[in-house]
Amino acid sequence: MRQRGFEPLQQEALILQYVQTHQRISRHDVMSLCKLNEDQASRLLRRLVNAGKLTLHRAGRSSFYTAASTPKG
Repeated sequence: MRQRGFEPLQQEALILQYVQTHQRISRHDVMSLCKLNEDQASRLLRRLVNAGKLTLHRAGRSSFYTAASTPKG
């Protein structure tokens, strides 16, 4: 039986706290931090970008996310 990971709101809080401390986060960081697979981490990060909480910075294969300067809502 697979151990259940964090709830979505806990995952978001973990990610935002990580970004506040480290200034950036990668999809791989999210996978490790929240115990998610690649697709789950991508969806979670996309949701945070769409909510205006994170900004995606594309750097080829080294994309990363930072805190959004002007949060929506």
